[in-house]
Amino acid sequence: MSIKCTWLGQGGFLFVTARTRMLIDPYLSDAVEKRSPSKLKRLIPPPFKLEVLKPDFLFCTHDHLDHYDPETAPAIMKLYPDCVLLGPSSVISQAKADGIAESRMKKLERGESFRTEDFSVQAIPALHSDPLATGLIFELDDRKIYLSGDSEYFPGLAPSIGKQIDIAFICINGKYGNMNWQEALSVIKEIRPGVVIPMHYGMFAENTLDPSDFLKECSNAGLKRLELFPGITVEI
Repeated sequence: MSIKCTWLGQGGFLFVTARTRMLIDPYLSDAVEKRSPSKLKRLIPPPFKLEVLKPDFLFCTHDHLDHYDPETAPAIMKLYPDCVLLGPSSVISQAKADGIAESRMKKLERGESFRTEDFSVQAIPALHSDPLATGLIFELDDRKIYLSGDSEYFPGLAPSIGKQIDIAFICINGKYGNMNWQEALSVIKEIRPGVVIPMHYGMFAENTLDPSDFLKECSNAGLKRLELFPGITVEI
């Protein structure tokens, strides 16, 4: 069964199955420019208004402005009163400070899983400046999906992901605590997913790169790869 996937830019995605709508790390504001000392400006506008998203679940991999967006996340939770927020304790603490009710949140630390009748998700380690940052492995419909969140390379990353991944979304920008494309490629070569999708580029001029070298080397390694564009929905 197909999954509809829309890249929201940076590390943000909307996954839609026949029964569930899942948001991951949506950055849909100017919070980085307004609240961070870096003052990084968006290169692209948010691809959607919040009213289009209609999520059942909101997953945030860590507490950084472009992943747990303190303007977007509370607005989503207010607009969608049945939506559940999941993330590590760094995210949960910030969400509480932003006025989100604890009863609407589920802590998801490294090594922990969350299951419904429609899907399961496991949090796995990431190496990042938020020491509680996670990657995520989803099992939904007949697919197993890895999403790196923000992570530097470390030797235990590929073993923690495993080798039965159908689709891998992996950061490649090489700055601000993320793998560069060569490191991401080494992880991908080890886990050999069915499809590789690079992410975490194109949002800020100071923190981006052209993904063409990564995509080319994936092809040279015999790996199927897919380039996404913000706001465009594909079936995976």
